[in-house]
Amino acid sequence: MIPTRLKVKLRPTMSWPIGAAAISEALAGAPNCEHLVLTFSDYHSVAVDRRLAADEPHTILRVTHAAARKPGFTGSQGMVDAGYFDEAWQIEVNAVRRDHRQLANQLLRREGLPAVRRWLESSTDPVWMQRSRSIAVVFEPARHAVRIEEHVTP
Repeated sequence: MIPTRLKVKLRPTMSWPIGAAAISEALAGAPNCEHLVLTFSDYHSVAVDRRLAADEPHTILRVTHAAARKPGFTGSQGMVDAGYFDEAWQIEVNAVRRDHRQLANQLLRREGLPAVRRWLESSTDPVWMQRSRSIAVVFEPARHAVRIEEHVTP
């Protein structure tokens, strides 16, 4: 099971689109899966709440790989000991409106998590690991669809 680092309490109008067990099952055995940690977030602001109310696209799941920074750096021992410069892997699940939970869950299982798995499978290339990158599953409730977005830091 992928360990959960943070899970915030949700507002009554919101729900998690998917749980830790389903994510863990879908990604089990994928390369670097053992390094992943989960966070469940509900970023809300006036702008985000308006976007949700208008059924605008929003990211419901993002997986990030932060490449090791300053390998071999020995400057601030406290920062080194705290793992500040280490490679890091994270899955962030963002809340959806409660009435969108079932659709978001179906789309994550059918399209989102398989795309994440393929992304993790490509992480075995040593060149891939040298740069920080992410893959996001963007939920488009008005279209009843998700789109996959990949980003690589320059």
